Amino acid sequence: MNSAKHDLEDLKAALSQHYPQSAFRTCKEAYALLSGLCAAGDPSAYYGCGWLYLKGKGVPKDTEEGFAHMLKAACCDIGNNRPLCFLAECYEKGVGVDKNPVEAYIWALMFFANEDGEDADAQTAILERELTPAVARRAGKEAGRREKLRQEGELTPEYCLAQAARYKPRPLLQDKLTIIGRAFIPPEKAAGPTETPAEDDDPEPSSSLAYAYLKQCKRNFKPELVEFELVVPRKLTKHEDMDFTRIKIRYNKKDTDAKDISLFYPLGINKAERKLLIILAAQNSEPDPLKRADKLLRVLSQNRAATSVSKLNRMYRAIFPGCQKSKADSLIGRQAGRVAIRLTIDTTMLAKARDYDACRF
Repeated sequence: MNSAKHDLEDLKAALSQHYPQSAFRTCKEAYALLSGLCAAGDPSAYYGCGWLYLKGKGVPKDTEEGFAHMLKAACCDIGNNRPLCFLAECYEKGVGVDKNPVEAYIWALMFFANEDGEDADAQTAILERELTPAVARRAGKEAGRREKLRQEGELTPEYCLAQAARYKPRPLLQDKLTIIGRAFIPPEKAAGPTETPAEDDDPEPSSSLAYAYLKQCKRNFKPELVEFELVVPRKLTKHEDMDFTRIKIRYNKKDTDAKDISLFYPLGINKAERKLLIILAAQNSEPDPLKRADKLLRVLSQNRAATSVSKLNRMYRAIFPGCQKSKADSLIGRQAGRVAIRLTIDTTMLAKARDYDACRF
């Protein structure tokens, strides 16, 4: 899906109903203004900040932040339909979020429903080719549902991300085995019944932030019984940064659940936070408790870690709502150099990543 080229004048025009043309003269001035308004919760500023992040204008390019801001704009700024077009393109091309042709089609339908354009049918038809007729029909119903929620002011990023985890097309017969490099990766297992899975199961990511088996651990919650496994789907190369795609969760060595990282975008869990979590997981593999504590403290004592630690603790509270009784129950204690849970990652999948040296202390 092709979007029109945007420059600073287009940005001014898009925001003219909220801010005068003289409000900013450069992209840097625009970012200084809009980022402050976003922090204050002004819905009209989300689109502008998202555009700047996606284009790398006035701020270092960060497609994940751009996507997160565009999603907030689509939900909150009802009078501006441009974010819908950007979201369709992000999902179509995998910009700041995993590719998802169903989501691309849904957001494109919502955009063209609010815009007059001769090429609307042609554009949506291109996206529809990626879907089966049954999936396209479901996507059309979902587009109508979201648009209704949006007009009523009840559409939220959390709802959209949860639905995105569900609205994924089933692989075609010839795609049962996906080739990544030279490795054949089998398809993921279909979601099973809503019962406690066995310890070795690889669960489908649940569609909400809260831990699926919360009732079993909430009454007498013990952080030391929690395990977060950061899942890297394939071996990374020297041209790639360290990253993971989901968090697999265990409590007391059972009751597994998984969370897609896209669920945490609204909480500000982006590249810096994920990288810190990977580094902490790597240090947690040190068997000597004294050396492990020293390594964790060295990582967490860095000033740049403070903001990421706050965001990761907020993520932890969202996963286990109501379980933390004090700060001692938080995920990370920065001053003490403490990680409350068992945090693991398969470092052999990261060993050749471009920034793997950051794990070595």
